[in-house]
Amino acid sequence: EFITKFPNDARADEARIGLGWALFRLERLDEARATCAQKLGNVELEGERYFLAGLIERKSDRHKEAAKWLVPLATYSQPHKRSLEAKLIAGLSLAKCGQNDLAVRELSSYGSNPENEEDGALALYELAFVYLAMKREADADKSFVAITVKYPKSKFAADSAFRMGERFYLRNDWNSALRAYVFCVENSKDGE
Repeated sequence: EFITKFPNDARADEARIGLGWALFRLERLDEARATCAQKLGNVELEGERYFLAGLIERKSDRHKEAAKWLVPLATYSQPHKRSLEAKLIAGLSLAKCGQNDLAVRELSSYGSNPENEEDGALALYELAFVYLAMKREADADKSFVAITVKYPKSKFAADSAFRMGERFYLRNDWNSALRAYVFCVENSKDGE
């Protein structure tokens, strides 16, 4: 109600973002999307609007639309508090819609400076699959190996080691395959 009574008030912009987040969390995506339609005056809130709009589109499986919102935020010259996270999510969305070159750019950029280890491992893991889709097998191998070296305790490490074991096995590199499979067995969690 406040938003409609005072549409140009700075608090209305904050309320619009808060409303958008609440609707997003309630999975009322069409209504949440509508809250992101109007440009906001405050730069920080405008960045939040871009981030929220990107998440709404990603949750709606509209990955190309998600990337249209997230890439500008991820690459904006003045970093926003959500810029780093936007890089990861933009990279994942770009990979989903087959824009592999752009996905590599965003995932590589995020992977070199992740917010946390699990997200760093996720970026490298997804990057490996993008490389495989691009037939860049050596780069995919480097990504899978990097996960086991940089993030050996992540939930992606055992699977990455297994995939490397398979790749070594197919190349008849038995010693490397054995090491990868041993890593996989030793680092699997709860029989995964």
